[in-house]
Amino acid sequence: MKQVKITVLLWLSNLMLFGFAYIIYKPELPSFIVILGNIVQLLLFYLSLMIFISEPTIKNRFVFLNFSLFFSNVFLQLVYNFGLYHLFLKSKYASVFAYQYFYIFFQMTLAFAIVYLVVDFLFRNIGVLKKYLIAFAIIFTLGTYYFINFFTSPDYLYNTENISYYKAVSKAIEDYRAENNREPLPNEILDKVELNILKDNLNVGILNKEAKLAKIKNIMLYIESNSWIVLLYQPLHYNLLYMNVFILLFIFLYFGYQYAKDPPQGAYIDKIMYVMLFIVSLDSLHQWAFIKNVEYSEYMSLFDIGQYFSIAAYGGLVIFFYARLKFIKSVVGEFYEVELQTNPEGITRWIDGIDRFILNHFTNPRDLKGRLFEQRAKQ
Repeated sequence: MKQVKITVLLWLSNLMLFGFAYIIYKPELPSFIVILGNIVQLLLFYLSLMIFISEPTIKNRFVFLNFSLFFSNVFLQLVYNFGLYHLFLKSKYASVFAYQYFYIFFQMTLAFAIVYLVVDFLFRNIGVLKKYLIAFAIIFTLGTYYFINFFTSPDYLYNTENISYYKAVSKAIEDYRAENNREPLPNEILDKVELNILKDNLNVGILNKEAKLAKIKNIMLYIESNSWIVLLYQPLHYNLLYMNVFILLFIFLYFGYQYAKDPPQGAYIDKIMYVMLFIVSLDSLHQWAFIKNVEYSEYMSLFDIGQYFSIAAYGGLVIFFYARLKFIKSVVGEFYEVELQTNPEGITRWIDGIDRFILNHFTNPRDLKGRLFEQRAKQ
């Protein structure tokens, strides 16, 4: 198929280009599993872009345009790997700024792709512009609520409550070492540390003795493991986790509506959503692991292990994106997708190979009442 050949050619050309760039500039390479993930996501970018170009109906095109925007994050990842963010971010905290803005953009584009797909599924008959306005309003509201501080104050992470505690406890420990030539116990620096309760970078109170001792013990764990970076990024990963929860809610809304109404939909869209459910759930576990781990090295080990599962999931997306592209370029597929837009009440939901496998091996067709696969009566 011509479109597949073009996709593979573009993908391989990009891989060669990036390979030469790595050889010439010799940046610090991420782990092998991260590179492998980038390779798979690059393929998904070109597949989604090719589906966008090849879709027989305009409405479905924008679903995959949004996915291509999401997978374009792989180019930002490469910019980060090469350290090119220094060209745009003139600050000693440039690497931190690049890290936080990359993950925010990643999360926002993921959320937008899912929310738009769900809006398109729920309100198929409204125009594309209205769907975009609804999806944008939802994502803009959530994004503003969770990430506005990162844009109004780029160094927001350095001014959080936990970082102020880290600085205060670190100084108290250093002073105690200088005076006593040994490591202090938490209660030995209790009276030498003042821990303020912060709200919007303003002191609004002071922790009581019990709360202060508990906080000192907690902060000392990060100091002992030299994992201040985990403490620094905690607020970001908390907000990324909250965004994942909202994305999961929209995915469940999609499946709930599908179960209740079972409207006909584009081929393989439901399979793509199943994979996205797994990907977002797995990413939520990644965020939770980062938040709860005290040692950065331990988190990175867990992250690398989790990446194998993520790549497997993205590999599933490759399969279903390819199946979608192959389907819409077939005569039957093009006819079905056009009928889906012009006469949805006159067709049934498309039964793909996975559906047939489940029906043939795990169900008795005679027992089905026809809710899912019964021919719809024409109005």
